[in-house]
Amino acid sequence: MKAKSFVDALETWSLRSGSMHVRLSAAIEDAIRRGTLRAGAKMPAERHLASLLAVSRTTVVSAYNSLRRDGWIESRIGSGTWISRNRATEARSSFRMKELAQSPILHASGPNIDGIIDLASAMTPPLAEAVMSSLVPSEDHAKRMLTDAAHMPYGLPELRASVADHFRRNGTPTDPDEVLITNGGQQAISLLVALLLQPGAIALVENPTYYGALEALRLSGARLSPLAVEKDHVCHETARQKMRALHPQMIYLTPTGHNPTGVTMPESTRSMLAKHCGQYGVPIVEDEIMADLTFARRKPRPIAAFDCAEMVVTIGSLSRVIWPSLRIGWIRASKSMIARLAKFKTAMDFSCPLITQSLAVDLFASLSEFREQRCTELVERRNALTDLLSECLPDATFTVPPAGLSFWVRIPGIDTRILAQAAIRRGVNISHGSLYSINDSHSEFLRIPFVLSSDLLGDGVHRLRMALDDISGHSKDLAYRTPPAERLKNTGTQVVEYATALSML
Repeated sequence: MKAKSFVDALETWSLRSGSMHVRLSAAIEDAIRRGTLRAGAKMPAERHLASLLAVSRTTVVSAYNSLRRDGWIESRIGSGTWISRNRATEARSSFRMKELAQSPILHASGPNIDGIIDLASAMTPPLAEAVMSSLVPSEDHAKRMLTDAAHMPYGLPELRASVADHFRRNGTPTDPDEVLITNGGQQAISLLVALLLQPGAIALVENPTYYGALEALRLSGARLSPLAVEKDHVCHETARQKMRALHPQMIYLTPTGHNPTGVTMPESTRSMLAKHCGQYGVPIVEDEIMADLTFARRKPRPIAAFDCAEMVVTIGSLSRVIWPSLRIGWIRASKSMIARLAKFKTAMDFSCPLITQSLAVDLFASLSEFREQRCTELVERRNALTDLLSECLPDATFTVPPAGLSFWVRIPGIDTRILAQAAIRRGVNISHGSLYSINDSHSEFLRIPFVLSSDLLGDGVHRLRMALDDISGHSKDLAYRTPPAERLKNTGTQVVEYATALSML
């Protein structure tokens, strides 16, 4: 490993607490845990590293001695010093399991508990009639599946053509060769993150954002730099400045029906972002999984519609409109990118199941009808939840979402992590805002979906009101004011933010 790359992996290590050698050894240990410094990599010579860090050689020697004593590095006279393979591999595995252990997805996917109203999950119920009528593939599709190749890494040709046509109808010229079929939107996100990011790389990520994407990004070992989501989504000028200052390897955005806030990005911002990513050579991963759940007459064009440099990669899915368990997703990108992704995907699975792909072809034929049916249902439930929140949570602030599946509700002065504990005792499960944050912010927010029936929504919000009353009568520790955003903690994300601020002065 080059010494300068080693130094980059330590980020702004000197801002940590403790003596200089303690700060240095802690930064090296954290980089090993994240995978930014890999098992077996050779460490820089003590004198050379001291010169690069502008510290005394004694500081480096003390840091190395501490790491050697704890088993993080090994040395041999005449061979130098390297990162211990056993300890680094074990630490990296533990780091990944720590991230996965916090996953709300596994908990949300578990069995329903009697008496608990789920205001945490944003999974739409299946459009049962639509699915039932298409469960048996047409005779033509059945013959094709039985006579064609057993594995289709790129996806069923008819389905790729349907997805391409779906993009063309919304103003984005697309060929079937520019489409890869995936096992749902989550696999699409994971594939792109794994292909585009290496440990220690920087990714720009909207904040807050979808927690499934956050998990994939964190497991990559990348450093995440936030783009604040406001009433009109992210600021394209802020994104441009960060592209120039940080040289990120990827940007992740959900421009339509943003999860969790529901905001939708104006087309003018989409156009500027496409221009910036072409100028700086930064790929945009555009998550359009919620795009068909927009309640306006016209669905906005994706960022890809404005992309002249083939730097925008768009993902989508049928899950939210038709059936979450269908597990049909796709990636739209340049032909060369699709070829790379297909090779990458075969390392995970050879092909998505042909039977569900065939089912999806039939469903695509009536997608506009299904979209209208789903949106009509959701608007009724959104309006019901609007009234409930105004009545039961008068101190809360929120904006009625123009798309998506959820409200992003702020309850001033309340730590919603504490509220979630009180709520479950009242029989309602909620998602606190920190789950969707890349830097442990948004602790005064809740995501409240409107996928349940009006009766269940009403019961759930009333139980939430009782939980709020429960904690308001306790100690002042339960009332929580969000700390200033400027307060630094020793996390990779916030260190990147501090470096960003310095670079923009």
